[in-house]
Amino acid sequence: MTSFVEIFNSDQSSQKVPCLPITPIGRDSTNVVQLSDPLCSRNHAVINYVGKDNYYLIDMGSRNGVYLNNQRVINPTLLSDQDTVTIGTTKIIFHKHKNAPTGDIDSYDYGEVKLNSEIRSVIILVADIRNFTQMSETLPIETLTKAMTYWFKATRNIIERNFGVVDKFIGDCVLAKWELKRPDPAAVPLILDAAYDIHQLTKTLPKIHPGIPKDIDIGCGINMGSVAMSENTILGDVVNTAFRLEEASKTLHGNVVMCQSFYSLRDSEALKREYKIAVKGKTRRLMVSSMSFDELANWLKETPNPFRPVAKS
Repeated sequence: MTSFVEIFNSDQSSQKVPCLPITPIGRDSTNVVQLSDPLCSRNHAVINYVGKDNYYLIDMGSRNGVYLNNQRVINPTLLSDQDTVTIGTTKIIFHKHKNAPTGDIDSYDYGEVKLNSEIRSVIILVADIRNFTQMSETLPIETLTKAMTYWFKATRNIIERNFGVVDKFIGDCVLAKWELKRPDPAAVPLILDAAYDIHQLTKTLPKIHPGIPKDIDIGCGINMGSVAMSENTILGDVVNTAFRLEEASKTLHGNVVMCQSFYSLRDSEALKREYKIAVKGKTRRLMVSSMSFDELANWLKETPNPFRPVAKS
């Protein structure tokens, strides 16, 4: 079974959320555990999995603090089963299970379409840090926390300066979206440039945070289609498939796997490194294109992001 947190609302109803390798808690919609408590900061706290079934609670510099069993958390603190975490007026109970999985994305279902949702056309980018589980089991908790906090903030900046929106961070993964009023060829270099910048950001982590493996990198999946937008999140098969494409990047030649409808927006033979792949939940194989980051860098030189700021000479 997976370790999880149980959040108790003011009316005593509760919600259970599985713990991932990194489980951010805060008021912002990108957090895995999103709280509406007015005393909660946008990015308030995080629960980190550090291998051997150890979960640590960390205050992310919140204004009003994090309390564990009525004691304020100053340093990363090891959690035990049935511990009570208090943020503002919100009570959270930590439930620990032995041999807990480390946040398999497959355990999250983005396919359910809720009522009161709006159907929108979007492009989805999923970027996931490779081999994060092994890294989290060997690094000191302080190093891991500082590195991932830096990565979260810098990744958000990259997405937003490229006119995208971070839907949420899920463990060591970011889910971002771009809304489309109509198919636009300019979206291809825009989003591929964002993916490449996240790759470059990730490669700088060992220099900024000694101890991070030098071979750290990301894989990306890009999908396009209609989704249901509900309660500040996105739902539907298009989202599920974006995660499957990122997973496929581990076995295909390349780091970025794109759906056909996305790369076909540009009339570019260099983008058409095509494969037909089997995807979980699909009866038919999907046509995709896969590129390495070196190949992507060369393509972006020939087809630059039209919205990228020009560097001052």
